[in-house]
Amino acid sequence: LFTVGLGVALGCLSLVATLLLWIARKYFPVRASFLWRHALSNLFRPNNQTRVLMVAIGLGAFIISTLNIIQNSLLNQVEFTGNKNQSNTILFDIQPNQKEGVVQLIKEHHLPVNQVVPIITCRLKEVNGRSVEDLQKDTTKIPEWALTREYRVTYRDSLTGSEELVEGKLQTFEKGKRDSVYVTISKGMHETLRVKLGDSLVFDVQGVFVKVKVAGIREINWPKDPPNFLFVFPTGVLENAPQIYVAATRVNDPQVASRFQQALVRDFSNVSLIDLRLILSTVSELFGKIGLVVRFLALFSIITGLVVLAGAVVNSKFVRMKENVLLRTIGARTSQIMRITLIEYGYLGIFSALTGMILSLGGGWVLTKFFFEVEFAVNYPELAIITSSVVFLTVFIGWFNSREVISTPPLQVLRKES
Repeated sequence: LFTVGLGVALGCLSLVATLLLWIARKYFPVRASFLWRHALSNLFRPNNQTRVLMVAIGLGAFIISTLNIIQNSLLNQVEFTGNKNQSNTILFDIQPNQKEGVVQLIKEHHLPVNQVVPIITCRLKEVNGRSVEDLQKDTTKIPEWALTREYRVTYRDSLTGSEELVEGKLQTFEKGKRDSVYVTISKGMHETLRVKLGDSLVFDVQGVFVKVKVAGIREINWPKDPPNFLFVFPTGVLENAPQIYVAATRVNDPQVASRFQQALVRDFSNVSLIDLRLILSTVSELFGKIGLVVRFLALFSIITGLVVLAGAVVNSKFVRMKENVLLRTIGARTSQIMRITLIEYGYLGIFSALTGMILSLGGGWVLTKFFFEVEFAVNYPELAIITSSVVFLTVFIGWFNSREVISTPPLQVLRKES
């Protein structure tokens, strides 16, 4: 699989490199100065290996940039803890008779009570009149995990800050009407269960069957304002069901966090606490270690490209000397030849970096959209630093290996040729 992926990446890099060279040659301004035009034409010198260099250097830029995009996209999903007033501490397993005490404890430590929500566990029994057992036999439709999993639901008659109603409407429960239990469903689960507005579901709420209808579909920003739920019932239906509570708050000061945790353990030993800041720190540290390894491997690709570049300069050394003799014959100064050389390798560095960047943006979008299923996020300043580094290294290696070519007197070249 890795070999296939690498082959596809190299093929795409070669295609992008060819396209960039074609665009540069066809649409380069005809009124540009001689130095800029001649530097570009040098890229198309016979046996110059420009495309090979672009692919080799571009592969390293592609790997590093793709890793950067994936890292930013995934971290973007958990960096909600840094947002102002965003919950970063979750308390769960709160019993109903402990709810008021836990809320009071939060307030005593001068912390905000962002959410206190009930959670009820239940399982799905029917979808539009068909039992779960019957649906399990049809393997082409609803995934088995969606039919057999334990759902954790809540009840309320409003939306939270992380939710948006994209279809339908919120409907309250009318007492005495058992057919008026209307729930809202998350957009993702609506697609998984293949239900639409008005469809019926039957839940087994710890031994009690509750028939509901889908009244609305919610778009949920899962990392924002946790906890969030796949199904939300209206109030007046599940209040008497066995339930626990979850509370969400925000703690900014580590010392306050420590005192609060100690008090929580002392007064409510069964209540568990999750510090989302630690999760973010762990994820960031993990990405840092993985990124170090991947960047190290990508650096080998860039070094390989630069070695090929150095070899190409050495192989074309005498051809370049002859060109420099001709340029001096028509009046070019050493400083102008130096500028042509720097511009040529500047072109090569820019085209190589662009080859990797274009492919990394496309590949990063595909990976975040279809593999990781997270929002595509790009840190353009970091990509600009990667691009600048690739261009600088290419220009430096090209210039370093061309010093002798530039400084060789014309008479010495003519003597060698004679």
